[in-house]
Amino acid sequence: MIKWRIAAGSDAIFTSCGEKQDGAVKFGASGGCLVHGPYLDLPAGQLTARLMLARPATGRVRLDFALDHGLTVLASREVDCAPDDDHLEITCELPGHVQGAEVRLFVEDGMDLTVTEVQIDVDTPQPQPPAPDRPVGEESRKTFAEKVNSGFIDTYLSGKSILEVGFRGYRDEIVLPIVPQAIGVDIGYPGYDGKVLPFADESVDAIYTSHCLEHISDYQGALRDWYRLLKVGGYLIIAVPHQYMFEKQRNLPSLSNHDHKRYYTSESLLREISGSWPENSYRIRQLVENDAGFDYSLPPEEASPGCYEIEIVVQKMKVPMWRLADGSVRTYGAAEFYGAGPRTNLWSIDLDFASEGPCKVWGPYARLVPAEYEAIFHFESELGGEVLPRDITLDVAVDRVRVAALALSGHDGAEQLRSGAIRVPFQVVEDVSHVEFRTFVDASQSNGRLSFKGVTVQFQRA
Repeated sequence: MIKWRIAAGSDAIFTSCGEKQDGAVKFGASGGCLVHGPYLDLPAGQLTARLMLARPATGRVRLDFALDHGLTVLASREVDCAPDDDHLEITCELPGHVQGAEVRLFVEDGMDLTVTEVQIDVDTPQPQPPAPDRPVGEESRKTFAEKVNSGFIDTYLSGKSILEVGFRGYRDEIVLPIVPQAIGVDIGYPGYDGKVLPFADESVDAIYTSHCLEHISDYQGALRDWYRLLKVGGYLIIAVPHQYMFEKQRNLPSLSNHDHKRYYTSESLLREISGSWPENSYRIRQLVENDAGFDYSLPPEEASPGCYEIEIVVQKMKVPMWRLADGSVRTYGAAEFYGAGPRTNLWSIDLDFASEGPCKVWGPYARLVPAEYEAIFHFESELGGEVLPRDITLDVAVDRVRVAALALSGHDGAEQLRSGAIRVPFQVVEDVSHVEFRTFVDASQSNGRLSFKGVTVQFQRA
C-alpha cells in the first residue's frame, strides 16, 4: 500500500472559501469548496482518501474524489459531521492509472471546520516484473537488464510501495520509474518541498535513487527522511558517480557537472549514511564499485564510456533494545521485571488487559545515583485499529514515588507504541535511590496484543 500524507497548508492543496493558517486550511464565512487537491498521478488499486480535522465539527459536507479538475467524479458522498469525528473518508476503486487525482470538500455557510492533512492510500495489485528494456533513467539503463536477469529487482525492488527519487534526469525523453509500481518523485512533485517527501512514516518497501544524492546540499536531511519512510526490512538503493572514475579530479567544482555538491568514494558514501541514520539501525547488503566498460587508459581531461558509479544497498533493521556498552547505558530486560501477564519466555511480558488492577508491569528497583536520565520503554505491538482503545501510562518512580510519567492515548499513542521505543526523561536527586519503571492500563479490556520487552536507562547529565 502506498500512503501519501500532504499537509493541507502545502502548495499542493487549494481552497476556494477558506484560508491557510499554520499548515492547515480553516473555513471562512461563506460556503463552497474548502479543499481541493493534490492532483496526483495514481496507480490502479483500492483507494481510501481522508481529510484530517483539527477539531470536531458539525454540519453537512460533501466529499468528492475526482479527476479532470472535478469534471470526472469517481466517488461522492454527503456526510453529517458528528462532534467526535476527527476525519472524513471516501473510498473507490481505481481501475487503471489516473492523472490529476484530487479530493474535494464542499461545506455549507457558517461551519467551524479546519482541515489539517490530506491522506491518500492506494492498495495496489501484486506488481509484475519489469521488461529488461524498460526506458528507465540514463545511468540506471546501463545495468537495468542485468538487474532484472540477476534477481536484483526481485530481491530489492519487488514490493508494492517503491519510490524513485530524482528519476527524470536531464534529457528530454520518455523516462519511467525504475519498476512499474514505483512512484517517481522530482522537485515539483505535489506536496514535496524538496526536504520532506509527502508519504507516511515507515510505509515504503524500497527507495531507489540514481545519480541524485550528489546534487542535494542537505544530504543528511535527505537520508534521514528516507530512513523515516522505509519500513523495517526495507531497502535504500543509492547510486552515485565515483570520484576516481567520473570526476577524475580532487577538488570541486566538478568539470563534468557543475551542480555536483560533493565527490564520492565508497568510504565517503558510507560515512554519510552512518552519520545520518541511527546507530545500529541498518546493515549494508551490497556495495559495488561498478566500472563495467570503463576505459582506464583515458586521461582526466577525457570522459570514459561505460559505468563509473558506486552502488550501495542498505537495509533498515529494527534497532535492538540494547545499546553499545560505554558505562552510560544499561538495559533491563523483561526477566528483571514483575508483571500481571503471562511470560511465554524470558524476554517478554504479555500485557494482560483482563487482569485486575491498572499496573501491568513494574520493576526492576534499580539503584541509580543522583543525575538526569532517560528511560526508553520497549514494546512489541500488534494493536487493532488506528487509535489506542485504552489509555496507557508509562511512569518512573523513585523509592515508590512517581517522578515522571507519559500518557499514551488516541492516534498518537498508537503510533508511539508501534514505534517500539518510548522515551521518558526523569531525574534522581537522592543518594542510593531505588528506581522502578511501570506500565498502567486504564481499562479491563482491549483488542490487539502488547508485549513489554524491557527498559533501557541512558545517563544524560549529573
